[in-house]
Amino acid sequence: MNQYVAQFVNNIREQLKRWKTEQSVSREELLRFLHSAARTATIIGGDDIEEKARQLFNELKEQLQQKWTVDEVASYIFPVMKLCYVKEEEPFAVAGIAEETSSGDAPTIWLVGDDILFFMYIKEGLKQVGWQVAEVPQIEKALSFVYEEPPDCMVIDVCEKELQNLHLLQLLENAQKQLFIPIVMISDDHRKEMRLKSYQLGANDFIAKPFAIDELIVRMYRLWKKKKRIDQLVLVDELTQVYNRKYLKKAYESLSSDLERFHELSCIAMLDLDHFKQINDRFGHLVGDIVLQEFARFLCRKTRIGDTVVRFGGEEFIVLLPKTAVGDALRVVERLRNDFSTHLIETEGRQISCTFSGGIVEINDPSKPLEYWLELVDQALYAAKQQGGNCITVAKPADERC
Repeated sequence: MNQYVAQFVNNIREQLKRWKTEQSVSREELLRFLHSAARTATIIGGDDIEEKARQLFNELKEQLQQKWTVDEVASYIFPVMKLCYVKEEEPFAVAGIAEETSSGDAPTIWLVGDDILFFMYIKEGLKQVGWQVAEVPQIEKALSFVYEEPPDCMVIDVCEKELQNLHLLQLLENAQKQLFIPIVMISDDHRKEMRLKSYQLGANDFIAKPFAIDELIVRMYRLWKKKKRIDQLVLVDELTQVYNRKYLKKAYESLSSDLERFHELSCIAMLDLDHFKQINDRFGHLVGDIVLQEFARFLCRKTRIGDTVVRFGGEEFIVLLPKTAVGDALRVVERLRNDFSTHLIETEGRQISCTFSGGIVEINDPSKPLEYWLELVDQALYAAKQQGGNCITVAKPADERC
């Protein structure tokens, strides 16, 4: 973008900021604005920009709406701004990324800042590759929302004075140290000092505006893939490749939320391989690892869509059964038990058969913490073991036990 077009874009942004302080924009103000934009575009040599501004001007003269909100104005004049941003871009070249994310595994991106028009441009490009986009106009709001539904990546629009904002510093610290959310800083400030300061504060990338949308997408795609690998390392058990116990709290919050909002019961099943120590003692720990891996694969294959398998520790596994009352959960786990008792595991030229015992607890009170239900289901599992193993026991609520 040449300096004249860049100044033209900046003038429009400044006008929108001034309008933001008012409750509405009159039709006459918007007509004068578009007329001035068309004349300026002629001077700077933007014939296509001038043509679009005059088209919007003529269409507006035919409309009866007298008062406009700033968001309505931004949407109306966006076609003019888009021509400024894409004027020197190469054809959109991220089809491969679009194909990869079309399967439903699409990242959620937050756009944090108040540059309405530029974010409209970014949002349009991100949606072309199937990504989910949410606009968060204030850093303070991003900080308050980030723990509720954390995004996969954040694009934060900043100027130099905002780098001293304590809310921004806290947001960056939380995103990097606790939530592993990649941060891309964007700014109108092209100076080296601005880039270095952004990186020092914890940004993963910095891009000066304006920029080509496909460049942003490729950079964010790289950061998103890296985040997925980190998430997998943190939340997935290395041996069995199912979730580890660190994932339990997050999964339980979802079950508890469904119960509180929709009154949908869920269950937790705790499963433990019977006589696993004897397998280790007789065949060795390498064979024991193969048995654990095969048990995890069996559970992943045989559980229902929506169920979650977690390695709780050692030979203990947990299956989360959302939207499932205890009677249905018992039938599911009994089916698993019957199927596994006849399942043969191939290990170094020999076949091993195993059984497991299980406990089930129904989550029927969203106020109770995860630890409460784990204690109950552990006691149910212990009762099943006391009966000789290869059976399932349902936990009783604390007030029903002696």
